[in-house]
Amino acid sequence: MKNFDKLVDIWQTQKTAPEVNYEAIFAHLKKSTNQFKLKISLGLGAMVIAVLGIGFLWTIIPFLYLTTHLSLAIFVLCCLYYIFTQIKNLRILGNNSFTLTPKKHIENLQSFKLLRHKENTRNYVIYTLVLAIGFGLYFVEFFTQVNNFVIYISLGFTIIWFTVCYFYWQKVYIKREEKIFNAMFDDLNRIKNQFE
Repeated sequence: MKNFDKLVDIWQTQKTAPEVNYEAIFAHLKKSTNQFKLKISLGLGAMVIAVLGIGFLWTIIPFLYLTTHLSLAIFVLCCLYYIFTQIKNLRILGNNSFTLTPKKHIENLQSFKLLRHKENTRNYVIYTLVLAIGFGLYFVEFFTQVNNFVIYISLGFTIIWFTVCYFYWQKVYIKREEKIFNAMFDDLNRIKNQFE
């Protein structure tokens, strides 16, 4: 009888696993996914506007130097690269169904996270270098038409802008994405642990 009383005491003191509210978790996952989709869609829209703006300026301003035409072509190609990359990301997010098993969903999310990390680090460096070359080529014609003060201001602003984007905004952008990814992984792991 003593053993039975000990078992009852152990059983009563043992904590039960908290119940997981699947609806709330799926709602949070959908919200996080929609945040990604909105962020990507806004960037996509901005790049479409940039391509249209560059194309408009290219057609109405009679540029004299070949370097300027080459720089505008580089700008358009950079924008198109960004557009196609973001369309690919939207498709990946659109194909990631919530009807998958938690384990499969985690695997898909991890591969998407690695893809985004590669885009936000290595590809961003290449993208920035190509844009810098484009600005350098554009400045050839621009600097022949302005005084030294405007040249120094333009160069200074461009260098400061690239530096701030690379050393500050890129880090902030990556941290924000990491925060969203981590919240999604936490939710999926809570669901996965219930099935194990």
